[in-house]
Amino acid sequence: MKLGMRTIGIFGVVATLMLAACGGDDDTPTPRPTATKLPATATPAPVATTAPTPTAEPTFKRGGTLKYAYGAPSLTHLDPIGITRSMVHMMVALSYSRLVGVDRGETPADVFFATDQLAEDWEISADGKTITFDLRRAVKYHDVPPVNGRELTSADVKFSLERAAFDPASLFQGSYKNVDSFEAPDPYTFIIKLKQFDADLMNLLAAHHGWITAKEVVDEDGDLKSRIVGTGPYIFERWDQDVALTFRANPDYFIEDLPYVDTIEQLIINDPATRTAVFRTEQTCCIDRIGVATRNDIVGTNPNVREEKQPV
Repeated sequence: MKLGMRTIGIFGVVATLMLAACGGDDDTPTPRPTATKLPATATPAPVATTAPTPTAEPTFKRGGTLKYAYGAPSLTHLDPIGITRSMVHMMVALSYSRLVGVDRGETPADVFFATDQLAEDWEISADGKTITFDLRRAVKYHDVPPVNGRELTSADVKFSLERAAFDPASLFQGSYKNVDSFEAPDPYTFIIKLKQFDADLMNLLAAHHGWITAKEVVDEDGDLKSRIVGTGPYIFERWDQDVALTFRANPDYFIEDLPYVDTIEQLIINDPATRTAVFRTEQTCCIDRIGVATRNDIVGTNPNVREEKQPV
């Protein structure tokens, strides 16, 4: 099975290459209306036109395995509060959720906080020092020990953010310096009280500073260094250190009809030539940490690749 998304990472930039989805032979492009030029007369004759054909909604194939080739130093652990490297957070993002999400518009300035994560709504007090979140109902943790598919509540959000903000092991304590307290007055209400207004706080909650984790795992293991249990779209299956991480689709994910792919394998391939070769031969959908010359060659020689970039 060929995959629909191919990604390369250039130093300082993530470039997403979109490969035309395979399967079926109907590759006929949607016809575009023909541009017409009016004759240079004072009273142009009427011109018959055909209404443009509506652009078809994209279709997505379900199932299969998506493989991503990473080039990175050895991973020492998977605990998100104890590491700042983006690679780890990209991996744990498959299994964890956040309090709020982000919607991105057509330009870098078009960024909005979204309700595609655990908070359905929120209200900020007039002085900006109290934020009250209304959580989704019936969000389930992954159906694996030790949580076994139980429902997420505000107590879980409180535990997770207190760990990120106040645990001595957290590398993000400074990011939460303006937080006075986290409160969970009922299962679906979560409150943040600030010492003073913090314009960056919502950005933190929508980023890698605030993954919502499971207290039971910390109680059993003492940390989150070796397994990932959350409410995200994929269930963590195994970690072969310096080789790969494997995830499978979460059938109880709280966003309807997601995820699309059955299995994700995040391969760690440190040799640049090998990493590039498996990408070129479509053994992986995505690749990072390649040079500009290699990127230019891939984009220039593969007509089915479309590139998107974002800073990292």
